[in-house]
Amino acid sequence: MKKRALKKINKKSCIVLFCCCLQPDGVWINLGPLQWHWADSHAYLEDEEMSLEVSLDTVIDIAKHIGFQFVHGEQGEEVGRKFCHYLSSPNSMRPQGYDCALWIAKKPEW
Repeated sequence: MKKRALKKINKKSCIVLFCCCLQPDGVWINLGPLQWHWADSHAYLEDEEMSLEVSLDTVIDIAKHIGFQFVHGEQGEEVGRKFCHYLSSPNSMRPQGYDCALWIAKKPEW
């Protein structure tokens, strides 16, 4: 039963779930790569279903369609980019990290 329910999870339902987790007047702050994984997914999902990787444009389009209002950054952009170090030292000559998406969005009033 669990496996069937999880197969129905898609990009839009994940973002709606984020919205439902927020309190009224809540804010969704994102700083990270767009790789959403399920803990212990290898136990109940097939290999090709272990994660949901979504393009930044798709996430923003869905969030706006749902009604999220994006707060503009210092330079007027809705979504910023920031390199975040991952498992490395910022002083290393070979840094490892992600080019992360950074945004702040207000929960819609439903």
